[in-house]
Amino acid sequence: MTRKNYRPYLILIAFLLGLLSLPLGFSEGMRGATIALLTRVGHTPHQQEPELQKLRLANYQLTQTIQRLREMVLATHSAHKANEDALLARVIFRSPASWSSSCWLNVGEEDNKQLSKTVVAINSPVVVGNSVVGVVDYVGKKQCRVRLITDAGLSPSVRAVRGDLQKMHLRESIAELREKMQLYGYLVDQEQLKQALAGLDLIHKSLQDGKGSWHLAKGEIQGASQPMWRSLGSTLKGTGFNYDFPDRYGPARDLRTGIPYGEQNKPRLALLKERDLLVTTGMDGVFPEGLKVAQVSKVEPLKEGDYYYEIEAYPTAGNLQELAWVHVLPPISYDPNDQPPLYR
Repeated sequence: MTRKNYRPYLILIAFLLGLLSLPLGFSEGMRGATIALLTRVGHTPHQQEPELQKLRLANYQLTQTIQRLREMVLATHSAHKANEDALLARVIFRSPASWSSSCWLNVGEEDNKQLSKTVVAINSPVVVGNSVVGVVDYVGKKQCRVRLITDAGLSPSVRAVRGDLQKMHLRESIAELREKMQLYGYLVDQEQLKQALAGLDLIHKSLQDGKGSWHLAKGEIQGASQPMWRSLGSTLKGTGFNYDFPDRYGPARDLRTGIPYGEQNKPRLALLKERDLLVTTGMDGVFPEGLKVAQVSKVEPLKEGDYYYEIEAYPTAGNLQELAWVHVLPPISYDPNDQPPLYR
């Protein structure tokens, strides 16, 4: 007959009695350590999830900050193209109901106080480089609203320019593209980047000035639609383009032939062509002379009895739907409210 071995039971009982006889502080410490160990083993993902979310958010915010700094560097580098008094500003808000007609900037009256001069004011031109974006139509303490040139209510006075100014525009576009490629060059193969930059340099050098620029038809340009919901296009409409009166750039020219009046032996010169640049004339009381506005994309054919051309164009400032950084220029001195009465 086999005898039962009670030794293991006796050892277990003795162990349990020993645990009961341990000091209270020591036993609570062991219990806490055991619970913590089991919690880490069984519930680690749930406890670490909030920390991981915080790290992801911090990393995303840092990435966005770096991106904004890169864009600001590009915008600041082009400040000299606009005006030495130009104030760098960031687009902070766009309403869906007026997406294509206005935006809000992060500068206002307080910036004027810091600069000790008026830069942000009603009718302050807003530009990207030396291309018109719009005009300030409201100024608050720390923000202002800009009416974009795609708004049908804004009509800059412009004229068509052809020749060396077009080459200059292309050179500037190449220079801006080169700056962006260098800034974001880490995203592409370095050998391909080097070859692309070398090609751009060759094109840039080949665009030498020729015989000057022709300043031709004058008119007005405005947005193609009313300021409602978002639109995919930035087409501008131009009207009233002719050269009926002489100015410091040349004599008046026939609308259809482009020949100067009274000089029939002169060669023909079309008053408008596709890809002509449209620059400000300075005669609208808002924009200074010489800023780029748009490039002609279509010239409507003249009808019987017409005395001006109508055109379509697109902004030289690029896609106004994706504005991020702009420059605000001081307003010119013209005040539309400071005028004599019509009748005395």
